[in-house]
Parts: sequence; C-alpha cells; structure tokens
Amino acid sequence: MNNNGEETSYTESGSDEILQYSATKIQTVWRGRMVRKETLEKPKNYLFPVENIAIEDNAGNTPEKDAILVPENNLAKEDASDQQAMNEADDKLRTSTPLTNNKDAIDSPDQNIDNSPRYTEDGKRLPSFSRVNYVGGYRDKRNGTEYYHAWTQTKVPQKYTLENCPERFHREVQTKFLRNRKSQCVRETATQMIIKIQCFFRKIQAIRYTRILYIEKLEKDKDQKEKEDKKIKIDETKRRKEVEHRLHPRSTKDFEVLYHGLERWRAIEVKKITDSEYHDATKLALLADVMDKEAQLIQKIDRLKLAANEENKVEKTQKLLEQMGSPISFPSFDGGTTFITTPSIQRASELRDLYNALCLPLLSIDERLQVLLHVKYTVKEFDCSLTRDIVDLIDREGDMISRGVSSKNLEGLRKRISSQFLVFLKTPKFNPEAAKYQKFPGAGESWHREKPVYYCRGCTKYLSSTEFYLSTNMNHVGKCKNCMLEENYAKDRVEDSAYMKLLDNARNEEEDRRKKELGPSLLSGKQNINHTVDLMQESDMRYLIDTIWGCQSIISATGNMEDLVLIRWNPKKELSPWNCILLTKPEALVHQKEDNPIGLYSSDFVKRVEQKHIQAVNHFSQLPKMQKYMKEAFYEEKRTGRVLHRKLVPLR
Repeated sequence: MNNNGEETSYTESGSDEILQYSATKIQTVWRGRMVRKETLEKPKNYLFPVENIAIEDNAGNTPEKDAILVPENNLAKEDASDQQAMNEADDKLRTSTPLTNNKDAIDSPDQNIDNSPRYTEDGKRLPSFSRVNYVGGYRDKRNGTEYYHAWTQTKVPQKYTLENCPERFHREVQTKFLRNRKSQCVRETATQMIIKIQCFFRKIQAIRYTRILYIEKLEKDKDQKEKEDKKIKIDETKRRKEVEHRLHPRSTKDFEVLYHGLERWRAIEVKKITDSEYHDATKLALLADVMDKEAQLIQKIDRLKLAANEENKVEKTQKLLEQMGSPISFPSFDGGTTFITTPSIQRASELRDLYNALCLPLLSIDERLQVLLHVKYTVKEFDCSLTRDIVDLIDREGDMISRGVSSKNLEGLRKRISSQFLVFLKTPKFNPEAAKYQKFPGAGESWHREKPVYYCRGCTKYLSSTEFYLSTNMNHVGKCKNCMLEENYAKDRVEDSAYMKLLDNARNEEEDRRKKELGPSLLSGKQNINHTVDLMQESDMRYLIDTIWGCQSIISATGNMEDLVLIRWNPKKELSPWNCILLTKPEALVHQKEDNPIGLYSSDFVKRVEQKHIQAVNHFSQLPKMQKYMKEAFYEEKRTGRVLHRKLVPLR
C-alpha cells in the first residue's frame, strides 16, 4: 500500500510469481517468504506449525474451509503452554498490518516470525545457532503502519562455526576471478592441458639449467683464480729477478739499473739537504758525506762489474765452443730433424772436450798429466810460435808437478796454458769451424777494409759500424757504445730498459700479425727487416714515448711504464711512429677488437692523435729513406731463403 492508501502489487525478487493484494488477500509466511495458497492445498508434513499460515478475506475473517491441517504427531508433541503461545502469536499475526514488501520479512532459520521454535520433518527442534538481530524500522504517522528493516544476509551455520576459528584470509571480501573466453572453430583451436608430466619435465629442465649455470660459474671462478694466480706468479717472478739482477748483475742493463738507482738516491738526498734549514757550512758537510757514500757505492758497483765480466767471459767462451762443436740440423722430408756432422765439426768437438778437461780444477796428478799429454800431441801437429809456447808451458807444468809443487802455486801457469789453448781453438787455421764465428773474414791474420769502419770521438779508435749506436735521425756517428755507456754512468745515468721492452713487444706483435696475414712459410727475412718498427732503436722509442706521447696513456693518463703498450692507430696499416697510439693493456684490448677503432673516439680526440702523428713525421723524416735503403741493400736468395749482404748505398 502506498501513501495514498491504494493497493499496490509487489513482485518477489528472484521469482516469477506475483502476489496481488485484492479483495481477498492471501498471506502465507514460511521462512520469511510469501507463497501461493495453491501450494498448501494438499496436506503435507510441513516444517512449521499451522499458526504460521493465515488466510484472510477483505474483511479480515478466516474461512474454516480453507484451514490447513497439521499432522497430529506434531500437534501431540506440543504441551498446553506451547499451544497458548502459538494462539497468541496467531492473533497478533491476524491483527498486524500486512508486509508491504517481501524483503521486509524477517528471516530466521530456526525461529518463526513470532520467535516460536521451528521443527524438522521428524519433529526435532532446530538448534538456535543463529538469531536475526532487530535492526529497527519506521512507522507511518497517518495510519500507524510499521515498517521493519530487513536483515538481508542471514548467517549460515558454517559462519557461526568458523567465528571461533583463526582467520585464514587477509580480507573479508574475496574478489572473484574473471575469465575471458573466446569462441573459435574446432579445427583451428587446441586446448593445452596441464598434465602431471609437464611438472616433472619443467623440474628436469630447471635442474639441468641450474647445473649448467653452476658449471659455468665454477669455470668462471676457476679461470679468474688462474688469472689471479698467474698474475701473482708473474709479479713474484719479476720481483725475484729484479732482486737477483741487483744483487748479482751480469748484463749492461743490470748495471744501468744500478746506476739509475744510485742517481735517484743521490738526487733525493741532495734535495733533502738543500730544503733543510741548516746553515751553509752544515749543508756543505752533509753534501760531502753524500758524495763519499756515492763514491763507495760506485766502487762496489765496479767490483761487481769486474766479477760479472769474468763470468760473462767464461760463459761466452763455453757458448762459442758449443756452437762450433754442434752438428748441423735441418728439417727432413718426413717432418723430423736431420743432424749432420762434418770433419770440421768433429775436430771442433774434440778440441772443445780437451779445453774443458784442461780447465777442470779437481783432478788427480795422473789425470792432469794425461790431459796435458793429449793437449801436447794435439798442438804439435802444427809448427808455429803459438804451438811452441803451449808445448813449453806444458813441459814446465809437468816438471813442477814432478817436484811436488802444490796446486795453489800452479794456478797462474794453468790459466796461461788454458788461455793459449783457447787462442789455438779460435784460429781458423787450426780449427776450420772457427772461421764461421769471426767478426770479419780473416780475423787474426790480416785486416781487410772491405767492411766500413768509423772513427770514435771518445776513445779515438777506428771501429766497425756494429760498435756504434745508430739512430734514424742521426747526422754523424759520434761515439762508440762503450764510450756512450761510460758517459751515461758518469753523467746522466738513465735507464732505457722500459723503452726497450716496449719496442720488443711492438716488434713481436707486428711479427705475429704478419704471420697471420702471410703465413710462416711466406714470411721471409726480407719482410722481417724492411719494416719501420724493426729499424727503430731505444733512443727513438725514448723520444717517441717521452716527448710526443708524454710518457702516459692518452686516454687515462696512466704513467706506469709496465702497463703501457704501443699499438696501431689504424689496424689496416703497419705500426710506425705516425700510425701508433700509447694505451694501457685493457684499453689496447678494446681498441684492437674493433674493425674501425677510430669511430670509438670523438673528433677532438682524433685531432689530438693526428697532431702527435704530425710531430712524429717531422722528427722521423729519415726513417722512410732508411727503409727504402734497406730494401735496396738486401735481397732474398730464393734457394736457401737466407738474406745475404749485397751492397751498401749511401742515403740521399
């Protein structure tokens, strides 16, 4: 009924049945829902008492013929108090105003609308596990009609059961998962089903992939550890060699390092004294002390130099004898090595054994006399002043041994015999194999001036060209190597070992490149000597590194000479002073990986490098002429593949 008092039709939500309140109204309440009368005409064992059903007409009277019977077994179970309570609830229901909407019906699963208990089919009372709360309502002031708020969501028994249980979800409202489905032809579609074997297959794949990653990690860690161990080993070996070379110097480079260290120490001490606040007299006294210490250190270095010269002389002699007595070797057709021993090589081998036996210090008297006898018979084959002197010395030692002279007193005589016999070995007349190891043809017999000689301004001697330091931009020969070395020890005391190492690395890298491009079989001696980097010397490398490149990497400005390398600027052209760049080893690796490394750098950087190349072209202007001269002065003999000296052409 609306506000005007007119009768209104209502439709129950979720049902297609329409209940109309007309002249005769039928109101049936069952679990808070309205149903038709026709559904209640047949007697049934309903789940509620008969008082819950009321049939009224327009006047509010209830016809007896429409009364609905309730099974006797259910009525018999009710006592008098229950029957009285149900009658009162029935009277109240008849006098109450009809509900205006099916949603206003109070729904309770275990009680009726009048709070009376409900029963199951077998007569058992429903448990009072839930009770609908009263949520209020409103009353119409015009006619006094009361309207109740409906309890829209009735709690089910499961909810009351789970109220005392711990929460198993993180929010009250669970979002429903939506799925989109598309319709396609059966022929064009297929459904991928998740079967059990796929889980195991994915597990196997994951295990294999994990194993591969684990193996790669182990290999990577192993390689990294090997690199670190190798680097540590190289550094340790290098440090050990440096210490050994300082304690026992043998070569010229070792003594250059010693003199260079001495000069650095002197400069540091002098700087400390000059920067101090002492008086002038005290400073002069301290400088004098530094000079005395420097003189003492120079004396120690000279003593080491004498000992090194003796050791080097003995080692050089042994090396020469081994070379003369070694058979000729060359590769054979089957891939092996063929050795040939000629009569001259056999003669040199016998003389070598005699010389080694003659130099043995610990021999008995009989063994010494036997060695002297063999040497005497060998020298007596030739009659000359040298052989006669050797025979006289051997006879003198034999007489002194027979008289009982100690070995300590015979050391000088024995050294003289060994030196004379060594001269005998080095003479080509007595040892034909020694002619191959002479500095010039006919050495020791006559002076041939076929080979050019130059005048040394230091020692005032005429020496061969091999005794001088040559440079690509020199105008005159100047001083020989020994004079330059002594001058360096006395004045500058510079060390060129780092520059020589850079030059050797550059030469080796260029040779490896040529082997890859041409192959070892096509790489001849002419191609080895006619390249720019092979003609450069230590002085040229010093000027190139220090003056042009500033003795540091052009990218990172690293000045450690041990980490610097000289590589090609343009990889398609050979290494030269006008096609090079000074970088560290990691930077050089990145530079060499690119086919066009010039594109890695900016235009300003490229201009800087080109300016340095222009400086190198201006300074090393004689280098291309020397390279051209070397190509004209040497040629390759096709049959043997040896580079022979042909002619000398002056530079123009």
